[in-house]
Amino acid sequence: MICGIEVAVEWKKIKNMYLKVHGADGSVTVSAPAEMSLSRIRAFVEAKESWLKKHLAEGQGNRELSGKREFRQGEILAPWGEPRTLVLEEYKGKPFIKEDRIGGEIRMYCSFDLSGEARERIWKDWCRQRLAEEIPKLIRKWEPQMHVKVQEWRIRDMKTRWGSCNITKSRIWLSLQLAEKPKECLEEVVVHEMVHLLEPGHNKRFYHYMDCYLPQWKIWKERLKNPL
Repeated sequence: MICGIEVAVEWKKIKNMYLKVHGADGSVTVSAPAEMSLSRIRAFVEAKESWLKKHLAEGQGNRELSGKREFRQGEILAPWGEPRTLVLEEYKGKPFIKEDRIGGEIRMYCSFDLSGEARERIWKDWCRQRLAEEIPKLIRKWEPQMHVKVQEWRIRDMKTRWGSCNITKSRIWLSLQLAEKPKECLEEVVVHEMVHLLEPGHNKRFYHYMDCYLPQWKIWKERLKNPL
């Protein structure tokens, strides 16, 4: 039961969530990615409450709403894996984002005329800045413990992997998506890629290093799949 409405959840091999109102019997279903947590699904439905109740009241035909992010007023974002409500504030200057921790909101100051794609770029720039603040701290923390040296690190908008390591150049790449995971997940990925400077492959030696340096790494690796 979400928003006082009976909602059936179906987990599937899909990338986005879909909320559907069935006109024939008034039932409501959510199709969600296989790894999506129930709390995140609930937040999605709650954010679409007005749309949901409007089409339930109409009761004509099927209605479906995609869970693809459009960065609209009231949408749920998750900096460091913590759900926050997006609040758009009309602003004619250079767009910026401010996190209101007390109110549990992400405030985006921008022109209301901006497209969803433009608002997404503002969000990604903000996420990139947050990562750029944390990554050097983690590298400095682990270099002396692991006796390795990271010559270069970069952030990339990777959708299919969390990080990669160029052993020859001692360079690591980290996914922009990590800004929406708990900070412990970021640390797990940083350590993972730095261990590759000691052991290139994913073998017993590699996992021995992971167990020694970060005994709880498996917990955070699992959380990467399901942050909420």
